[in-house]
Amino acid sequence: MTKPSKEYFEKIIKKISDYMVITRVEEGSDHWFIVVVGKDGIPIPDTPPYAIDKKTGDVSYLPGIPSSVLGEDITPLEKEYHEALGNTYLTW
Repeated sequence: MTKPSKEYFEKIIKKISDYMVITRVEEGSDHWFIVVVGKDGIPIPDTPPYAIDKKTGDVSYLPGIPSSVLGEDITPLEKEYHEALGNTYLTW
């Protein structure tokens, strides 16, 4: 499988908002996790990493408040993200 280019991820984020820029992409087993900040370099409150399904290209996101903070079981997507941390694929 060919890994996507920086431009692939930038196009996806541009469809979501012109205000966001990518700082890094983490590679999970089934998703790419895109970490973003504002164009001014300041983190955007309540903007969790976006998750892109590797097979379908569908975009979803992690909960704004982690499930563990809410006293709930973590979701499969949160678990995958935590496992992907440190497995940085691209940085900007």
